[in-house]
Amino acid sequence: MAILALGEPGEVIIQASSGPAIVVQTQSALLRGLTLQGSAGEAVLKVQSGSVRVEDGRIMDFPEAGVEVGSGAQASLENVVIGPGPGVALRVRSRGQATLVGATLQGESGGVEVEGGGRVQLSGCRLLDSRFAGLLALEQSQVVGETSDIGNHACAGVHVLAGANVVLRQCRLAGNAGFGVSVMDRGLATLEGCQVQANGGAGLLIHRGATVQARTCTFSEGRSLGVDCADGGQGVLDACELSGNAGAGVQVEPGGSLLLVRCSLNEGRDTGLLLMEDSEVTLEECVVRRNARGGVLLAKDAADPVLRGGNRIEDGFLRVDAGGNLVKVTPI
Repeated sequence: MAILALGEPGEVIIQASSGPAIVVQTQSALLRGLTLQGSAGEAVLKVQSGSVRVEDGRIMDFPEAGVEVGSGAQASLENVVIGPGPGVALRVRSRGQATLVGATLQGESGGVEVEGGGRVQLSGCRLLDSRFAGLLALEQSQVVGETSDIGNHACAGVHVLAGANVVLRQCRLAGNAGFGVSVMDRGLATLEGCQVQANGGAGLLIHRGATVQARTCTFSEGRSLGVDCADGGQGVLDACELSGNAGAGVQVEPGGSLLLVRCSLNEGRDTGLLLMEDSEVTLEECVVRRNARGGVLLAKDAADPVLRGGNRIEDGFLRVDAGGNLVKVTPI
């Protein structure tokens, strides 16, 4: 089945009077050049079974969802604009799959929402301007995002829940009022070559039980921490740069564990590295310099970080003493 618009972009409009504008229940469908407009209470484009390819169209005015991909169904969206609309731009149900190339998504309730067992691939996409998260990966879902911009969301650019697995390559996460990337209990995230910039909360939050690997990423100009490794979180930062953040470049909370390899913690407006009691941190071939408050700040009962392989910590070590004062120390 194919529905092809023969006019100029925006001239061929399918508007729902009730329910979805289009429901797909066929083995294969192609929609090209269409503008779809929704009605209350339903997705504008609902893929119930089979697969659909959508090219060069626009989907708008969706109170519930712009596109909903049902369980076992597949959708491919290329050069499609979804939004603006008050609902979620794209919702992928359990065991549904979606591939997006060059798409723009503006849903006030979220950009992309992936349920357990769902899979999504993003390439060259823009996820913008929601009241929650640009990408919400729910339990047991899988998402791969490449060369995409995720910005101006009220909660987080990317929010990864328990058991979800998210890989981001060469993505930009900027201007989110909350976290750039937040990874929750038992969530997994891999970041490669990403720019995480000017977010309101921590650029990267590794929550209790979460595991994160970040390679060649920058966490900069945040209004809070660069990276926050919370109780029970664990992660590896490899060849990452943390600079210009209002809070510490890296904070490791009680019970957190972090390995930093060939990282630079520079020119922060607070401390390069802040270690709380019962945290575990290893620095290997790292550079820490020109941070306003000091290089490494240790809470009163915090253990010294493990130092390997010629680190350059030019700002020195500070510890909070029993009276709450900062004193310079020599690491053991």
